[in-house]
Amino acid sequence: MNAIEENVPSSPGRWSASSPAVAFLIALSCNAILLFAIFDHFWWAPDDGYYAHIARRLLNGEVLFRDIEDFHLGLVHLVNALSMLLFGETLLSMRYPLVVVALAQSMIVHALIAGRSLPLAIVASLAVSAVGLPQFQNPSANWYVLFIAFVAALLLQTRNHRKTSVLFTLGLLVGIAFLFRHLTAAFLGMAVLVTLLARADPHASEDGATGGQWLARSTILALAGILLAYGLPRLDPFTGPAFLAGPMAVLICVFRGPLTGNRATARILIVTSAGLATAFLPLLVYLAMNAALDDCFRVLLGMSRALLAMPFLDNPRYYHVVLYGLIQFLRSPSLPVFLNAGYWLSLLLLPGIIAFALVRRGWRSTAAMLATPIATVALFVGVAALHYQIPIYLSFVAPLLVAGTAMLASGRSVIAHSITGSWLVLLAFTGFHWQSSLPIPSRALSVLFSASEWPTDEVRLDGRARIVIDRKEAETHTRLLDLIGRNSAPGDAILSMPAIPEFYFLADRRNPLPFANVGLGTFRRLAEVTQRLESDPPALVINRRVDKYHNSDTALLLEWIRARYRLLQSVGEFDVYVAGGAPVGRAPPERDKADGL
Repeated sequence: MNAIEENVPSSPGRWSASSPAVAFLIALSCNAILLFAIFDHFWWAPDDGYYAHIARRLLNGEVLFRDIEDFHLGLVHLVNALSMLLFGETLLSMRYPLVVVALAQSMIVHALIAGRSLPLAIVASLAVSAVGLPQFQNPSANWYVLFIAFVAALLLQTRNHRKTSVLFTLGLLVGIAFLFRHLTAAFLGMAVLVTLLARADPHASEDGATGGQWLARSTILALAGILLAYGLPRLDPFTGPAFLAGPMAVLICVFRGPLTGNRATARILIVTSAGLATAFLPLLVYLAMNAALDDCFRVLLGMSRALLAMPFLDNPRYYHVVLYGLIQFLRSPSLPVFLNAGYWLSLLLLPGIIAFALVRRGWRSTAAMLATPIATVALFVGVAALHYQIPIYLSFVAPLLVAGTAMLASGRSVIAHSITGSWLVLLAFTGFHWQSSLPIPSRALSVLFSASEWPTDEVRLDGRARIVIDRKEAETHTRLLDLIGRNSAPGDAILSMPAIPEFYFLADRRNPLPFANVGLGTFRRLAEVTQRLESDPPALVINRRVDKYHNSDTALLLEWIRARYRLLQSVGEFDVYVAGGAPVGRAPPERDKADGL
C-alpha cells in the first residue's frame, strides 16, 4: 500500500516483518467466517421479492423502463440478474455478490488502518462487517453504493488522487453509484468534490490568490445549497446537530481555506464529469436501442414523485431511537439492554463525533481535516440515512461511520487505539450477536433494545427461495403458495399488492402490470391500471391488509377488485381473491379464525 498516504508511523510492538501479511489473513478469514455464517438467514420478503421479480423479468427479455417500471437506474437489477444466471433462479443467488462486496470493503478498511495499527485494523474491519450486511441481508442497492463509497475513499487516500486517471476513475465511481442509488451517490459526489477542491498546500502556486478561486468557491456554495435543500425539510432538534451540522461545518471550513485555482478546478470538474458521463453511456445505449429513453424519464419522475408522497417517510425519527434507548435502560437496566442501547446510540452519535474531529482540525488547517478522506466520505454519505429514519437505514451507512471513526482514532496515541479497539469489539459483538438477522416483524424498538438474540424457531423455505426464515413466515408463505398453485396455472397472471412481489417470483406467476410495487405504480394512474387489469385479468389477487404502501389509490383499486373478485381465504395478514366460479379443489371459502399462523 505504498501509494496510500500514511501520516502516522506504524504502532510499535512485537509485530515482525511478516506481521502485515499475517494480520491481513487473520482479518480476511475472520470477516469471511462472520459474513458467510448467516448469509442464507433472514429475508424481508417484499424487498427480496422485488429485486428477484425484476431480475427474472429482465432475464425473460423485458426492457427496463419500457416494460418494467422502477425508480432505480437499473444497475442493481443487472447484478441480480447476472447472479441468477450464475447461481440459479433463487433468492439465495442474489446474496453471493453481497457477501463479496462486504468482504472487500472490510479489507479496504484493514488496508487503510494497517499502516498505523495492525490490531486496530483487524478489529475495525470486523466491526465494519458486523454492523453492515448481517443487519439487513437482502440485495438492496444501498449495499452496493456503500462499497463504491469505500473504493472512492481508498482512491482519495492515495498521494496521486489529483492525477487525471484517478480523477476520471472517481467520476466513474460516482456515476456507477448513481446507477445503483442516486440519492446516496449525490452525497458521495459531494464528499469527493470537497476533498479534491481543498488545496493540500496553501503555499502552492495555483492560478491566483482568492480572486482566482471563484470557481471552487462557487462549487462549494452550490454543494451547500443542495445539502440544505435536502436536509431542511427533514430537520429536527436531533438530526440537525447529528447529521446536517457536520457536513455544513466542513463546507464552511473548506470555503474559508485555500482552494484550488480556477484552472485546476475546471480540470477537476471536467475530468470527473467525463468519468461520470462514461458510467451512463451503457445505459443510454441500452435505452436508445430499445426505444426506452422517453420511458426512462417518465418512469423515474413518476415513481420518485409517488415515493416522496408516501406519508410513512415522515413519521419515524432517529430521536425516537435515542429516547427509547435511554428510557429502556432506566426502566430495566441490564448488560444486554446496556449494550444494545449503547450500540444504537453510538451509531447515531458517530456523525457528530466525526464532524467534531474534522472541524477541529479544519479550523487550523484544511489539509489536516481532509487527510482522512474516509471520514469525510462517511460524514457526507451518512446524510442519506435521513431519507427514512429507521434503524435499517442507519445500518446502510453504519459501516462507513465506523470506518471513519476508526481511521481518525488510528492517528492518535496507543491509549486512543486501546479505547477505540475496545469499543469496536463491543460494537461488533452486540451487532452480530443481538441485532443481526432479526425478522422484520420483530424489529420494534422494544426488541432492538432488549436481550433478544437470534431467532431459534427457523426453517429453510425451499423452492425458489432457499432462505432460512422465521417458521411462522415460512408457514404463511407456504400456504399462500399452495393457494396460488391450486387456483392458477403456470403462465397465468396474478396480482400481488400493494408491495408483496415475492409471490410473482416464488410461485412463478406473471405480473400483469409493469411495476412490482402497486402502491407506487397506481399513484395518480388508477384508470390506466384498471384498464390494464381488464385487458389482462389476473387469475388471483393477494392483498396484504396492513401495509405502509396502501394509500387512497390502492383503496380505490381494492374496491374495484372486490367488485369483480370474491374472497377465497385469509391467511394471516393476507387476503386471497379469485374471479368467479368455485375455487379449484377447495371447499367454499371461509376466513381463517387465527390472525396469524
